Amino acid sequence: MKQSFFKTIALASIALLAVANAQAQTENLSVSGYIQTQLEAGQKDAKTKLGNTTSTQDWDNKGSFTRAGIRRGRIKFSYAADTYAKGVFQLDVTEAGVKFKDAYLNLTVPSVNWISVKAGIFDRPFGDEISYSSSRREIAERSIGTQTLFPDERDLGATLILTAPKGSAIEGLGFEGGFFAGNGITKEDDGKYDFIGHLRFQKKYDNSSFGIGTSLYSGKVYNLNNAGGIYTTYEIQNGAWVASTGSEKFNNRTYYGFDAQYSCQTPLGLTRLRGEYVFGEQPSQSGNMSSPKAGALSTEKGYDYIRNFAAAHIYLVQDLFSTPFAVAFRYSVFDQNTDLNKDEVKSSADVKQNGYSVSGIWRMTPAVSLMACYDITTNEKCPNLAGYESDRKDNLFTMRLQYKF
Repeated sequence: MKQSFFKTIALASIALLAVANAQAQTENLSVSGYIQTQLEAGQKDAKTKLGNTTSTQDWDNKGSFTRAGIRRGRIKFSYAADTYAKGVFQLDVTEAGVKFKDAYLNLTVPSVNWISVKAGIFDRPFGDEISYSSSRREIAERSIGTQTLFPDERDLGATLILTAPKGSAIEGLGFEGGFFAGNGITKEDDGKYDFIGHLRFQKKYDNSSFGIGTSLYSGKVYNLNNAGGIYTTYEIQNGAWVASTGSEKFNNRTYYGFDAQYSCQTPLGLTRLRGEYVFGEQPSQSGNMSSPKAGALSTEKGYDYIRNFAAAHIYLVQDLFSTPFAVAFRYSVFDQNTDLNKDEVKSSADVKQNGYSVSGIWRMTPAVSLMACYDITTNEKCPNLAGYESDRKDNLFTMRLQYKF
């Protein structure tokens, strides 16, 4: 009942705002967005982004399944009263319901337009792949590591944004960093704030451009494994999990990242390369490596297994001459626990995974595009983990039609 009421209010608000925008003779309010309709066909162990995501059904008795639906239905409202203040509100409308994606304000210091502040719910300023818009992406989904470490990409927080003025000796240098709740798009609940920061440098030439960056995530996650003020954590020693106890309520969550981008115009068309490497320490659940998507205090399991990890990916995107077609390739790797080898792994949360993705894109019009993408995921063969003695059947084909407005 509450969900139905919320849907009605949200959709009515969208309609009213759209009417107001059409009637008002002003450029202060802008409305934009995109719709992605999608068909997925996966092997029996593949993870779908559509329909029933908790299990797959062997409809054709061959160990495969299909799903169809709206992957994203984004509508974004941006209001700028002047050149110094802007408010942004974005919804995601699909058959699964209506969800908030962004709600933030951006303030620029008057007469000093290279300093601004952002506060609310928005993308975490870490690396390159998180902030790369889903409407521009050449591979259907973000890499395995990014989806696990930064589920939903966004968080509640505030950042300082510094952009070197044009014409200055440090033109191209930029920084965004601030403090976040660490729970994703949920209520803050533990009084601890995580620092996230990204330092970057970008340079453009006539026919090419490049960029480099480095990122830091430094935060805490509450440990629910406690009794009488004694907190238990598990860490790897000599290839096995070993318990230790203490009075510290929070475990460290620390990531380090490096990213680089390069593009150039060639006789084949525009060529783009993007890469990223992230490593660090992740407090996690016994059978789940993923970062919190809700407040740590709202779960009965908590984050007492400390894993050292490493993740990387690289993209190659090639436009085909002056045609509306492009092809893209991506390789990604995610080692969920660098302290264990395949013979020591006994949980799916410790398995190393590799991803190979290829896609073709047809930009039918400036607003309409069609993508066909095939993802091959391989896992290390773990003889002591049931279901992972060989490579799992989890490849996925995605066909996506997008309209952007």
